[in-house]
Amino acid sequence: MRKDLIMQSIMRWRQGLTLVAIALLSMMELQPMSNDDSKFLSLTEEFIYQILAFSPVTATAQGLHRRRMDGHMREFDRELDNYSAAAIEKQIKFYSAFQKRLLEWNQSTLSRAQMVDYRLMMDACEATRLDLERLQSYKHNPTVYVEMIGNALFGPLMLEYAPPRARMDHILERLEKIPIAVQQAKENLQTTDPVYTKVALEENQGNADMIKNDIAKTVEAWPESRKRYQAAAPKALAALEDLSRFLREDLPKRGSRSWQLGAELYDLKFKYTLQTDMTPEKFLRICEARIPEIYNQMTALARQILSKPEAERTASHSGNAQREKAALIREALNLVAQDHTTPERLMPQAQLDLDECVRFTREKNILPLTGQKNLQIIPTPVFMRGVYGVAGFQPAPLLEPALGAFYWVTPVPPEWTPEQVSSKLREYNVYKFKLLTMHEAVPGHYTQAEYANRVKPEVRRLLRGLFGNGPYVEGWAQYMEEVMVLEGFLNHDPRLMLTFLKEELRGLANAILDIRMHRMNMTDAAAMDLMEKTTFQEHAEAVGKLQRAKLSSTQLCYYFLGWTEWRELRKRAQAHQGASFNLANYHSALLSEGAIPVREFYSILGVPR
Repeated sequence: MRKDLIMQSIMRWRQGLTLVAIALLSMMELQPMSNDDSKFLSLTEEFIYQILAFSPVTATAQGLHRRRMDGHMREFDRELDNYSAAAIEKQIKFYSAFQKRLLEWNQSTLSRAQMVDYRLMMDACEATRLDLERLQSYKHNPTVYVEMIGNALFGPLMLEYAPPRARMDHILERLEKIPIAVQQAKENLQTTDPVYTKVALEENQGNADMIKNDIAKTVEAWPESRKRYQAAAPKALAALEDLSRFLREDLPKRGSRSWQLGAELYDLKFKYTLQTDMTPEKFLRICEARIPEIYNQMTALARQILSKPEAERTASHSGNAQREKAALIREALNLVAQDHTTPERLMPQAQLDLDECVRFTREKNILPLTGQKNLQIIPTPVFMRGVYGVAGFQPAPLLEPALGAFYWVTPVPPEWTPEQVSSKLREYNVYKFKLLTMHEAVPGHYTQAEYANRVKPEVRRLLRGLFGNGPYVEGWAQYMEEVMVLEGFLNHDPRLMLTFLKEELRGLANAILDIRMHRMNMTDAAAMDLMEKTTFQEHAEAVGKLQRAKLSSTQLCYYFLGWTEWRELRKRAQAHQGASFNLANYHSALLSEGAIPVREFYSILGVPR
């Protein structure tokens, strides 16, 4: 996303620069790095590479396979993350000491781009210290360990960063270390909430299945590796079974800890993870005030979809204006929901929709696509389905951008009842599934990630990729859906527009749920009413979102907060540029900077706030 100098983004975005100005900017690019620049680059490198060393599983996923650390060469692909008491204490001391060094840094020596990076590192220190020292997820959330193990095995299995035999050796070495990781989990976990236990048990079974099926099948190609697998797999599987037994039987006896953060901790996490000056209370008011506005737009579309007699018949059901609108909207949504695919067609349909989105993005010149063809559509890994109940996206490694990127589509579970299957397929009908592909793939997260993987220098790419701003990331995908719809995707079909507005309601519900459940004691029943009755979500979708709201905190606010920020920036940028505004150049400039807080773009682009 980013270039060496912020001025390059201005060059791409502004059309009216004179040749003299361009020459001056080119001269700036050729300026040698000053001592202060070199020192700050070294500081940033130290921060990023030490953090990756703390998490070898993340290092593999981002394309960092080995590095000399503390006087010896670390082979990250052969390691698991270390959750020993000593390792956790080392992390706490590192972040505390590094934050002190940042506070002592002379900020007046930093360029605009460096100040963005400085603030990212400061917020990363705050957020990580909050988790390690106060939230202490490693003591209360067993999915931390289960998902670490799953990612440790899944990464080398899917990412072709080395020959298959070498990657299998990495998998086997990590497999041999699983008993140690399980022991650390059992020692660290003190109290938890049943929702964490439930999901951890499901995901842990997914890990066991991956070992018994995917890895067992792949290892057959090499006899010596097969022997090593036969020795390591039973021990790893026994450790995972022991972990499941511990979660079912022992951990509940240690007491309970609610998934709710409470106002104090939630507000701190909101500040440092969303990197915003807005308070949760103010954001909640904005979200709740937006719902009636969306209802008015959806009502007009519902009348168009249903035809006037149907609209009149529905409106006569109640004298309450809001209930009349809701009934009319629900009837139109029920009609739209009938047009859906089948469980067997989810994956092929995702590919068809992706091809359609790519064509439309190019035809309308929404933004230049990179031309990279490394996106694969695959089933969501079982060990991640507790969080990604519908779909997800995993970008290519930041340091190896030519490797695979994955658009995950979660299959319909075979054990589901017909009612559950129908509920999910109605929610993810033909129109919603197209919006989903825009969001996760093109021109959403995949396109965003491909630009991000071009950022120079490398250490900035890593910083803004690993600690990028969540509202930038999720808000972009929501904003791109809106751009595609308004540019005429499906020829302005009112059914798509109605579904899109329902998606906006969903984003509002996400934020309201997150804030009210974690800091205002919103009940499950009230949450389900908000999703099913007020924002028209199908039951299966609402059940999954309720679980997700408990598993995470603040993340569900990313979508609408970021979307709001992108909308406001676009409005102000377009007004400032007037006739010279070019949508494709504007979008390219935004993505070329990477996942920085949207507020930073006002100064980067020279747009008044």
